[in-house]
Amino acid sequence: MNDSASTVSKRITSNLLARITNGSYPPGSKLPTEREIAEEFGVTRNVVREALKRLEALGLITIRRGSGIYAEDLRITGGAELLDILLKKEDGSIDVNMLRDIIEFYEITIVNIVKLATQRISARELAVFEELVKSRHLASNNHSELERISRDIVASVISATHNSFYRLLYNTMLSIPILSTGFFAVINSNPDMEDYFERLAEAFRRRDHEMAGLLTTRMFETYQEETEKLLLRLSKRATERSPQ
Repeated sequence: MNDSASTVSKRITSNLLARITNGSYPPGSKLPTEREIAEEFGVTRNVVREALKRLEALGLITIRRGSGIYAEDLRITGGAELLDILLKKEDGSIDVNMLRDIIEFYEITIVNIVKLATQRISARELAVFEELVKSRHLASNNHSELERISRDIVASVISATHNSFYRLLYNTMLSIPILSTGFFAVINSNPDMEDYFERLAEAFRRRDHEMAGLLTTRMFETYQEETEKLLLRLSKRATERSPQ
């Protein structure tokens, strides 16, 4: 497939994906045939077939030979790779309810990550964490450096769990701009973060996972007001973009 056909195929994928995620093709419903889709977009069936393969790989459709193409239920077959897609509505605004669900999930997950890291962190990993915390204090007036070090601190805690799946979850978050940017913006705007990291280091030294979990839960509680303000702003933007 040449570059032009590949571009058209991706456009068809995006178009059909939007129809599935917005409910135009509800779970279990039958999509148009390859021939009908090809006619709609003015392309060959090979181009359509490539687009359908992408949707099938994402778990969005099932192709039943001799029967047709069927939309799947995203809640059952969808994976984390769909988060960035599901966060955005057709008008470009953010789906606030989806964002709220993601934030809730990450808060619970990060508490568990910190508790596991407390139990598994090695002496070398603890030394790296403590050095990063010191570096963060020295970089308090340098925004870009502060963000870089904060990312390294979070990554060091996740690495200390020695759990590859947690690392994959974190990488997924980093791949979604609104999540990674918002997460670290909140971290770096909170004047209590320095105290939190220092107390977390103490919990690591004591191997006190309950203390580490409690510290992290309280840290998220201090973010609650800022998080709600962010969600409210995004909700207002979505309302302003909606047709009257």
